[in-house]
Amino acid sequence: MMQSVTVNEHTNIPGWIRDFYADLDDLKLGNGFDIFIPEVQMIFGTARIQGIAAIKDFFRTIDSPLNTKHIVERFWDGGSTKLIQGKAILAPKTDPDNATTIPFFHVFSLASGHMEKVAYLFIVAGPVDPEKSIPDINQEGL
Repeated sequence: MMQSVTVNEHTNIPGWIRDFYADLDDLKLGNGFDIFIPEVQMIFGTARIQGIAAIKDFFRTIDSPLNTKHIVERFWDGGSTKLIQGKAILAPKTDPDNATTIPFFHVFSLASGHMEKVAYLFIVAGPVDPEKSIPDINQEGL
């Protein structure tokens, strides 16, 4: 039997989501990452990264040379699944006036039995190819 799932669009973005993106933008990679279970898995394009430390290393590697600003444009709440549509404004720190805007779609899947913690983060961003622009940092191809 098929189960019905209700997904509602909201204008109130939860604080934990705002904290996560703020930590990405300033590269503090601190409390905003408290949302993850220790064995969290992140899929970013074709890269699969497991564990909070590896995910922080991944973002530190790709974002360190950049000034970043993530903007959440739409948020849907499907209970254990949170959907985010937005854009990231990226500019090289060496050329801050040369900004590029990249659309993104993120799916946060909450851990079964731990509805306050994220077990999976799926990131679709484009155009970007992490395999060509990011050195190997504990990632496996899908």
